[in-house]
Amino acid sequence: MTKSSFEMLKLSEIIGNGVAIRILRSALTQNKPACAYLFSGPPGVGKKTAAYAFAMALLCEKGGDDACGVCGQCRKVTTGSHPDLTYVEPIVKDKKVKEEIDIESVREIIRKLSFRPYEGKRKILIVDQVEKMNLVASNAFLKTLEEPPGDTVIILTTENMSRLLLTILSRLQKVRFMPLKFEEILRFATEKAGLRGEQAEAYAALSKGAPGMMSEDSIEKEKEIRNFALTLFGERDAKWDADIMKMADKIDRSKERGLVDKVLESFVELLADLVRVKTKGKCDSLVNKDIVDKLFSISPRFSRRKLLRAWDVSSELVRARRWNINPFLTINLLALELKR
Repeated sequence: MTKSSFEMLKLSEIIGNGVAIRILRSALTQNKPACAYLFSGPPGVGKKTAAYAFAMALLCEKGGDDACGVCGQCRKVTTGSHPDLTYVEPIVKDKKVKEEIDIESVREIIRKLSFRPYEGKRKILIVDQVEKMNLVASNAFLKTLEEPPGDTVIILTTENMSRLLLTILSRLQKVRFMPLKFEEILRFATEKAGLRGEQAEAYAALSKGAPGMMSEDSIEKEKEIRNFALTLFGERDAKWDADIMKMADKIDRSKERGLVDKVLESFVELLADLVRVKTKGKCDSLVNKDIVDKLFSISPRFSRRKLLRAWDVSSELVRARRWNINPFLTINLLALELKR
């Protein structure tokens, strides 16, 4: 039950998800937080960061709509040593192969919540990825949600609400977290990740709205995947044929499972951007904003009709991949469609 390492922020310092943050700050202003919250949304969009920021504000000595970040209570939250804050996440136990939150973890939660706060105004429980709580544990945890201690605030995070028991869902105040916009992630890249120029723009474009999923290595990996997809849009000549064969062979031989599916996903995103360029001639709604000049140079090579036809073919190939169609064949079918 230890806190995973990540940068601790105040609510006012969190970039993006303004609606969710306003809901939380409003509850703090009125000093009437709900007994239990569910922070839902895709991975990497800031749910856990917001959970800790909200917990710090709830425990802050100053009060108000945000944590002060400097009082004794805030400092203990920041260092992971606050006795009234419990964090639980899925783990692998007893030689099992999958991460889960089991009944032993829930029993420990119930035991801790049965005590009065040691130092703070209330006790806080954060359960990360609550959808991985097994059925036995979920049923035991339900009793805590039905009769929560009056001095406790429970914060659950999930990437998939559909996996939670309806009886649990009905007892939670839902706060939805969404992927960040390009401009928000660009700000995150410069202010939080210390990136500049082209590197920051690449980070913003390739993170797909989830900065928490990105690292320096993953940025380079996403660039490589997109470069594979961009090869398909190259000048259609003898060299292009050789480049496609080389790329298809490299993907086919790759030990990375699902690499061709990631290339397909990037290919579809590039297609969508090229259609937008040809239709609107603007770049305000593009996914790959960091390579606008390249997209505008590629656009004249293909008619809008050909791009839409390639979209249809790629959609068929995405479905075909479920039946394990060969990666080498997948890439060559895409190339053949663009060459016609």
